[in-house]
Amino acid sequence: MLQFSPWIALSALLTLSNALTIIDPASCGPAGAPNATLVNNALLEMTSIADMAVDRLLHPNDQINSSVLGFLKSLFGNTPVDRVVNVYKRVSEIVHSVEAGVTIYCNENHIKEDPAAGGRSARWVDSTNNLVVPAPIKYASFQRPIPICMLANHGRAYTYEVLIASRIIVLCPSTIAPTGTPPLLGDIISEDISGILLKNQPIDVIDYALSCTLLHEFTHTVLMQNLLTVDVEFNANGTHVDAYGYTNSSMLVSTHEDLTVKNADSFKILGAGLFLKNYEWVDGKGVIQPIIIQNL
Repeated sequence: MLQFSPWIALSALLTLSNALTIIDPASCGPAGAPNATLVNNALLEMTSIADMAVDRLLHPNDQINSSVLGFLKSLFGNTPVDRVVNVYKRVSEIVHSVEAGVTIYCNENHIKEDPAAGGRSARWVDSTNNLVVPAPIKYASFQRPIPICMLANHGRAYTYEVLIASRIIVLCPSTIAPTGTPPLLGDIISEDISGILLKNQPIDVIDYALSCTLLHEFTHTVLMQNLLTVDVEFNANGTHVDAYGYTNSSMLVSTHEDLTVKNADSFKILGAGLFLKNYEWVDGKGVIQPIIIQNL
């Protein structure tokens, strides 16, 4: 979820080892704490997902070329491959980028109800900076009844801007430790070595891994070359559709193909599928299928 606001932020925060991405120690714990470690590991896996997407899209093995291109086409239509690849490249760069600082919070405790509202209406501020936190894009104003993590339909994560080239990513507590869901794709793969558990399952059963959630949010921080994503909403046959998940994201191809490269979830889903490598594959319909690859 992406939100906009021209803020200035100054915070004393924990810097991720060898990177410019920052993990907030107040909400995630100090270095070595469980949540800080989990987010750090998810960031590392997220960069691996982005890097692997670049490699597999630009250099697909002949034996799986049709699967790669079929999956790509189902989410991005006839969009040039280089245009998709550039977003993944930039996401990987941002984690270590000097010019695009990203800070990650593990809860909304720094966001407080604005006392200046005087009970007239709910408004929320980043207490670190005493500045208004914008509402989700689909809402008409900065006013909302409760923080976003408590909203039923948007309680996973969101991104907002503090400077022209600086972003805050808030991970909701349910995202960091979702019930019954391994937090990393590597965990999911390890638990399904035989490929039986994920066979014939939709890609959406794995893209809720924390690394995938971070990939979605980091595409909202890509500010160069007009690569920034949003959470696309569109109208299909008179029905309002949020482009979350494979089914809704793939609908963009036939209804608004030009918006596919603007939709954050499309990149998250494609990245998750390409990361499966030899373990399971994702066909052109977003369904996980085991494959046998020889001599790789």
